[in-house]
Amino acid sequence: MTDDDRLRNLLRSTLPKVASRGPVRDLWPSVVDRIASPMRPSWFDLGLAAIVAILLVVFPDWLLLLAYQL
Repeated sequence: MTDDDRLRNLLRSTLPKVASRGPVRDLWPSVVDRIASPMRPSWFDLGLAAIVAILLVVFPDWLLLLAYQL
């Protein structure tokens, strides 16, 4: 018996058998529903946009820096 066969037998004896190989349910309808649903911005996104807008009003020179980064 080679080392590979011995290792394979040891792994098969220690690891449990897998009952099912596929997902419990079909995931594609969930993906389609997620894509079709309207996108809503989170509070974090709105707050970040507000902070950037306020900073650009206070420091208008930063607009060039922001445009350079985009």
